[in-house]
Amino acid sequence: MQFPFDDSWGVSNRLPGWIYVTSPRAIRFEHKGGSGKMVCCWQGLVKRRRSADKKLPVDPLGQLTKEQKEKLSEFRQFLDTQHKDTPDYDLLRFLRARKWDVPAAVIQFQDTCEWRLEHDIDAFRQFAPGPERLFSCKDLDQETASKLFCDGVERFPHLRLVKPREDEGAWLFFGMAVAFGVDKLGRPIHLQKSGLASHRFAQMYSFAGQNPCYKIITDGYVRLQEIQAARMQESSERLGKRVTQQVVIMDMKGLSFWPDPRAIAVFKEFLTVSQKYYPETLAIQFFLNTPPIFMAIWRLIKDWIDPVTANKMHLLGSDYQSELLEYIHPDQLPIEYGGTNSFDVFDWPQNIDDYRRYYESCEKAAEKLPGRTGKSLKVNSTLFTSSDELRKHPSQRHKLEDSQSSQNFWIVLAIVLCALVTSMLFWIDELKELHLSSVALMAPGSP
Repeated sequence: MQFPFDDSWGVSNRLPGWIYVTSPRAIRFEHKGGSGKMVCCWQGLVKRRRSADKKLPVDPLGQLTKEQKEKLSEFRQFLDTQHKDTPDYDLLRFLRARKWDVPAAVIQFQDTCEWRLEHDIDAFRQFAPGPERLFSCKDLDQETASKLFCDGVERFPHLRLVKPREDEGAWLFFGMAVAFGVDKLGRPIHLQKSGLASHRFAQMYSFAGQNPCYKIITDGYVRLQEIQAARMQESSERLGKRVTQQVVIMDMKGLSFWPDPRAIAVFKEFLTVSQKYYPETLAIQFFLNTPPIFMAIWRLIKDWIDPVTANKMHLLGSDYQSELLEYIHPDQLPIEYGGTNSFDVFDWPQNIDDYRRYYESCEKAAEKLPGRTGKSLKVNSTLFTSSDELRKHPSQRHKLEDSQSSQNFWIVLAIVLCALVTSMLFWIDELKELHLSSVALMAPGSP
């Protein structure tokens, strides 16, 4: 089949020409400047490199120094036969997180392996319904495509990349978080309306049922990290370079001034899970519509936090659009955040039932995807059981845990201080109003 290819496709790097569909998984693109094999995928049309023929770059952040290569080689000496196939880019994440301290990196790697086994983390992707990676969008009818895409960007990647969970629409309503779009470097974006979600935490806690904290952390936060890991893998294959990090956007507008103590505890666990088990997967985190008092507190504590971590945090007020667009193409960003994408899943639904109906319609559309088998998908997991050799550094383990606890302490302290100071200012304003009212009542001529 032959299709004209021009600006109406709404994808980046547009070149006028023709699309020739030769199979459900491959198409040929021809233009005046030449031709090349390309594929139609969830994020648009991109050139495809055969991962079987060409190895992706080992280091996504540049060439390693001689000393860093020696550290990587030393790390590998701790890996037995079961671990020898662990990719370099995974080991590098742990080395960077521990500032190239090999014993500390080995311990963190071991802890991550044990944690994944204990909680069966690989199951999130092993039992995903698919399809995995790329397929032809043109095989979809218009109604199906409109449910799964918004202006060329996939709405809900988790419909195919992780195993389904019960009542997903309700979780979407409570968490207000989606995996949507990529930045200019192909890093997947996690977008959350944290301010609005802060008012729904108590409802979510009750909705979660037995052991709610564990469900919120594992079935919510950890599941999202696995979605992002799958999207990084897809981006790597599409772009022909290794993508190992994500971009997080948290909209703080409407943030509750009275945080639920349970929410603080859960958020602390989010930080622990992120730092211990998903090291160096965060590229940038944007806080939008940040309350002024929070920004003031951040300026005070920023120097106390590890510089690498602090530099990843971008606290922005209401004038954030230009900075976001420095990192993200407009077609990958919703209109309300300065982009051109009409994605509005958080705007029109009015209640939890609206979210349920909306998400169920998307689930039904996903069942029509070509290659959707529902069978277990092969996971490129590099986190296995650890060997006894990894337990030889108890002093390093304590040092590692102390370092992570310190980081968590300062970030959580900032949130608590923000809530307390904001609440205090609120009551000061209330007292001022009360005082002015009293003065007015005592003034001559008052009724």
